[in-house]
Amino acid sequence: MEFEYLYFTVIITTYKIELIIFGHRLKDYHINTHLGDRVSEISNHFEKLHQFLIVEEHRLKKPLTIDQDIVKDNSNNVIDR
Repeated sequence: MEFEYLYFTVIITTYKIELIIFGHRLKDYHINTHLGDRVSEISNHFEKLHQFLIVEEHRLKKPLTIDQDIVKDNSNNVIDR
């Protein structure tokens, strides 16, 4: 009888330990998933910022490039005369 009690006590203790380990793994998984989400969120933010800066760079450069072309054309016309 005492052997059976010890046997069931060991089984119950083993299940308790497994549940505790499972709980820790679940918590670690949740933390890792949350951190992964944050990393993705940060990467997406900087990707959007990068795209915005590219568009702004082109928007600001375009009039200057046009002016450069006009000056170059005018210079060539003066030289050709």
